[in-house]
Amino acid sequence: MPPTTTMYLKYIHNWKIIAFLGCLLTHINMQAVEMAKLTKENGLVNNSIEAIYKDSRGIVFIGTSQGLDIFNGLDVYNTPFPENCNKEDRWVKCIAEDKKGHIYVGCTSGLWGIDRQTLSMKRLYEDDITEQVNELHIAADGTIYIGTAKGLFAKKGNKLKQLPVYEKGGAEVNITDIALQEKDNQTIVWTLTRKGLIKLLPASGKGGQLRPLPSNAGRYCSRVAVANGRIFVGTHGGGLLTHDAATGKYSKYLFDDDDITSLTVSGNDLLIGTYRNGAMVVSTVNDSITRTYTNAPSKGKNIRVRNNEANIFYRDRDGDDWIGYIFYGIDYTTVASSVFQRFPLYQPEPLVRCCYVNGRLTVAGTDNGLLHINADGNITPFDGQLAHVRAVQIFPHGNRLYIATVGQGVRIIDKTTKQPVENNDLDKLKRENVYVITADQQSRVWMGTTAGLVCYDPDTGSTRIYDTTNSSLPHNETFCVCFDNGGTGWVSTRGGTAMLQHNGTLNTIYVPKEIKDLGWIRQMQSIGEKMFFVPQHGFPMAYNITNGTAETIKMDVESENPEPKFFMPLDTNKYLLCTEDGLFVGNSTTRRKFGFIDGLASQLFVPRSCQRDSAGTLWIGTAEGLMYAKVNDLLKTDYPHRDIHIFSIFNDYEWSKAEVYKSVNDRRITLSRNSGELVMIISPLVYCSSQQLDCKYKIGEDGTWINIPGNREIILGKLWPGEHKLYLQAIGKPEICSEYIIDVPLRYSQIYVLAALMLGLMAAFYMAWCQAYGKEYFWKRLITPRQKYVKNKIDDKGAQKQMKMLDEYMETKKPYLNTDLTLTQLSQAIGISSHALSQIFTQVAGRTYYDYIAEYRIKEFKRRITVSIR
Repeated sequence: MPPTTTMYLKYIHNWKIIAFLGCLLTHINMQAVEMAKLTKENGLVNNSIEAIYKDSRGIVFIGTSQGLDIFNGLDVYNTPFPENCNKEDRWVKCIAEDKKGHIYVGCTSGLWGIDRQTLSMKRLYEDDITEQVNELHIAADGTIYIGTAKGLFAKKGNKLKQLPVYEKGGAEVNITDIALQEKDNQTIVWTLTRKGLIKLLPASGKGGQLRPLPSNAGRYCSRVAVANGRIFVGTHGGGLLTHDAATGKYSKYLFDDDDITSLTVSGNDLLIGTYRNGAMVVSTVNDSITRTYTNAPSKGKNIRVRNNEANIFYRDRDGDDWIGYIFYGIDYTTVASSVFQRFPLYQPEPLVRCCYVNGRLTVAGTDNGLLHINADGNITPFDGQLAHVRAVQIFPHGNRLYIATVGQGVRIIDKTTKQPVENNDLDKLKRENVYVITADQQSRVWMGTTAGLVCYDPDTGSTRIYDTTNSSLPHNETFCVCFDNGGTGWVSTRGGTAMLQHNGTLNTIYVPKEIKDLGWIRQMQSIGEKMFFVPQHGFPMAYNITNGTAETIKMDVESENPEPKFFMPLDTNKYLLCTEDGLFVGNSTTRRKFGFIDGLASQLFVPRSCQRDSAGTLWIGTAEGLMYAKVNDLLKTDYPHRDIHIFSIFNDYEWSKAEVYKSVNDRRITLSRNSGELVMIISPLVYCSSQQLDCKYKIGEDGTWINIPGNREIILGKLWPGEHKLYLQAIGKPEICSEYIIDVPLRYSQIYVLAALMLGLMAAFYMAWCQAYGKEYFWKRLITPRQKYVKNKIDDKGAQKQMKMLDEYMETKKPYLNTDLTLTQLSQAIGISSHALSQIFTQVAGRTYYDYIAEYRIKEFKRRITVSIR
């Protein structure tokens, strides 16, 4: 069955299509996805995009109408074609990668391959594939099927052969697209021409019969895809069709009068690019539209992009969506994971302090007031006395919601009518802060307030306030109240912790010392026989009320004395802990840090705003709205590997992009002999906001991890000659990592020292030999021009003056920026001989010419990095 919108789309104009889709899509459960753009301003060779592909290493290849670009999330490199290749022959149509990591590129001039060593293009099968390559697909057995303007080819290993296309003979036909279907242990190649579809079974060695496009179904065929066992055909002017493999018939599916420009598959999702209606994701399981990308405002499941003319719609292996345009470059999603989603409230998103969830969200407390969300996803602010309350907790009890507020006491809402419930006895708290609300086993409601500990009986409407004058409450300001499974109450105040006995009396005598030592307790929670206490500073403590044992729950949260904002046990041995450094899930041995890369829109979390509903969803209030995630997603460990890319290297000069990419590909960085110091800028290949994604490195397997600063700069001092293994890893995300070999050759200065040592040893051996055998030293027989050397020696005052002149010339003229600078050129520039300049380096500078020049180049590189970061 086609999507439910099809019957309506047939007779309305395009602007109505977009409007209808916007109304159709459900408001709830939509992530506020942000888009980034990539154009010529960012380094693309051209803004007309024809192909996008992310390889197994995480590098994105972008095919344009004028060549191929490589993108690593920060930097764009233009892959050079041979100089004898005309510009019109560099039009990239498709990109694919085989199981060995070889990249193939289809162009207007034929089939090309990328040399990863030199990052250059190499023509493949030039004598066989002479026409434009329109599509590349790789089958399960590794066979590469190549659709060209003159037929279909199959490459397996090093063998290439042309396949028959038509049943009655004939192979030279313009193949516009191909789709592979693995069925009954064989590969079916659905081959598309402008006139229709052909089913090919390559194993049979025979062609197939044309299944022509109906005359009323568009001008010609453009795209074909197989999703969930179904065949979809895109047309120009006739929208998207489905094809019945058994009968050969076509049926209308979506967008009857639009041009389908792109048709790809991700799992059971169909990714559709159109000429007028943007891009969309359709689930082939239930034929529903799950996401759209148009230039309409972001609302519901629509994400706003710059243009509706989507020429390419591609979803990479990490779930990022890429939309390529003609003339406008690329838009791509900047959320690399859907672990966390943002519940859309208002624009801009308000700070959410609390929420109530019962299967689906119904009430949220924000800085803008209390909001109600009905079953249709419509958001309605409460009016009257609830319009401007600053709620910090929404506690369900019976048929009522109890709202804890700042400076406005407690408010009660009837769940059924959504109307306030009046209670005169609670008016005595109307100017107080209410921090927490809970209930005991007798269904009485307890509140921690600035006036003390409050007990409210819903049946009678009566209220009792415990304070320092009528009880043993340590302080009137009460922050936490919690009852364990034995019925004992635990009360935390500014002055300490007390226990509420079954008879209704408070005391501090029986509070365990371990709990007293925690000081001001921010949060309490009872699970089974354990009470969990979260202090203002430090790690949470689990106290067993049965045997009286206490255990500190320590986690690696980047601080020895963290400031917890909220804490929650997720299962028997894993916990969620939010601190000023981020959101962590784990235990004493393992942990994972969640941030922007996981979909969190903000790292500013509201204390005690975390709630887990009955459906296993975690809700968290942040400064950028309300976030939610499935607990099972937080506990999973099978995250896909992501690489950490080195995108800038400086040794004794700034490396070119080609040199950097070659080193990244080889996983080997070979330094020059002029300098052993190495400066690198790294970046995880995440293609999204990498804020709060900190990294660390170490040298050698037994090395110590060192945190990398926020500018992602690694500065390694002079390394010893030999091979050193560099380990890179994202903090709290071990799946984001890389390893590189740093090859450090002997520097020239070290070679000179070794040579001098060898000569010294040889001289010592020679002198000992002469003394043993009574031989005269050979140098006594030589005339030493010592007097001449002294006569020609530069006096210290003159050498200092010329050294100062050299330093001024280096600072003002910056000759070190010339990579071909020589000692002779430098001496001529300041008007002295190269011999004299060499003497100056020895007498005054105390170092070699190469070390002197390298110091200036390193300073310049560091200055440029600082400027670029600012």
